[in-house]
Amino acid sequence: MRGTIHTIEAILGAVILLVGIMSIYPTEETREFYFSDQGYNCLKYLDQEGLLRYYIYNDLTDDLNNSLRNCLPPISDYSFEICLTSSCISTSIPSDKSTFLSSYLVAGNTSNYDHRLVNLWIWLK
Repeated sequence: MRGTIHTIEAILGAVILLVGIMSIYPTEETREFYFSDQGYNCLKYLDQEGLLRYYIYNDLTDDLNNSLRNCLPPISDYSFEICLTSSCISTSIPSDKSTFLSSYLVAGNTSNYDHRLVNLWIWLK
């Protein structure tokens, strides 16, 4: 009888341990949300600071690239495109990695500028 109780305790302990380990590691869906959200937050921050519109309409892609590098986590790599339409594709996205897309629309001015769409692809290094 005592051996049976110890066996049941061991099985129960193993199940609790496995459930704990499974809840600690993020799923692919959670990681996708994190990277997409992080990219969007970077673009939104640059827009709120007045930098995103300035970079786009003055064709300062190097400055935008540097600002994104400072904003995104160092474990990630990225590529971005500034587009006039939603059918915008980057040619520098790696095909062997999971990429996550964040899009941000920068509204234009009716007299001077058209709106622009910034697509930001992020992946793990």
